[in-house]
Amino acid sequence: MGRWQQVTDDVLAVPARIDTEPRGFRIRVDAAISQGEDDVSALAATSFPDEKTRCVPEFLAELLEAVSERLKSDPANKAFLEAQKLLKTPGIRVPADQRPT
Repeated sequence: MGRWQQVTDDVLAVPARIDTEPRGFRIRVDAAISQGEDDVSALAATSFPDEKTRCVPEFLAELLEAVSERLKSDPANKAFLEAQKLLKTPGIRVPADQRPT
């Protein structure tokens, strides 16, 4: 279990609930990942101020590992496939000003 296990579990719960309709699908998955990044940043600022710059990349690596593990048992899960794609290719992430609030 990694340092960011609780935040990772919270993020993974969102794609598991997301309807797989194509409209806004990537935005909703990306918003869940972004919320996790925000949560980690807030926790790092208070709990690990000396390590703050490493915390978000560390969290994203843990999240990618967890998503990949979930896909082993459910390889057709569109939400986890999209999350894996977003985590492996950060350039396709939804810009912050286009994410739902």
